[in-house]
Amino acid sequence: MMRCLPWIFLASASLILNGQIVWETTRVSQNVEPSTEVVTAVFPFVNGGDSPLTILEMRASCGCTTPELDKKIYQPGESGQITAFFYVGNRQGKQVKSIRVTTDAAEEPTVLKMETLIP
Repeated sequence: MMRCLPWIFLASASLILNGQIVWETTRVSQNVEPSTEVVTAVFPFVNGGDSPLTILEMRASCGCTTPELDKKIYQPGESGQITAFFYVGNRQGKQVKSIRVTTDAAEEPTVLKMETLIP
C-alpha cells in the first residue's frame, strides 16, 4: 500500500497544472446606514495554476445584485476581482446575496456571499 502513495501524490499534483482560481475571500459582511442606496463588495482572486483561467459565468441570486468583472481570461499568476453591487431599495435587516462563479478550472461553481446588515 505504501508504494501507491507517491503515485497518488503525483496524480493529485498534476490536477493543479491547469488554471486554478484562488480566492482571497468568498464572503464579505458589512453594516450600512439605512440611507445607503448601493452596497459594494469586492472578491479578489488570482490564477494559481499553470495555464490560463477563464471565467465562464457569473450568476447573482437576485436582480438586486449585479456582479462585474474586468475581463474573462486570466494568465497564470494574474490577479483579478469580481465587484458586486447590491441595490438596497427599501430592504431592511440582514440581507444575504450570492453570486455563483463558474470557471473552466473547476467542475462546481464557487459561491460568493455578500452579507449586508441594514438597520
